[in-house]
Amino acid sequence: MLRHPDWAARLRAPILAAAAAHDARLLLTSNVGCAMHLAAGLRAQGANTEVLHPVELLARQLRETAEGRAT
Repeated sequence: MLRHPDWAARLRAPILAAAAAHDARLLLTSNVGCAMHLAAGLRAQGANTEVLHPVELLARQLRETAEGRAT
């Protein structure tokens, strides 16, 4: 992304297109740089897609499950 912005933009374009085509709510990646690059592209498109690390999603799911049991 930093050294080769043109390549990064070309690699990002089909991912953003797929997210838009499927009206994705979440986009997961384990790479922090990719997450930042994808999130910036999604913001530029006005998308409401949230970019998360897979472990963040897992933690969210576990927290929601635990809260559901507590109530």
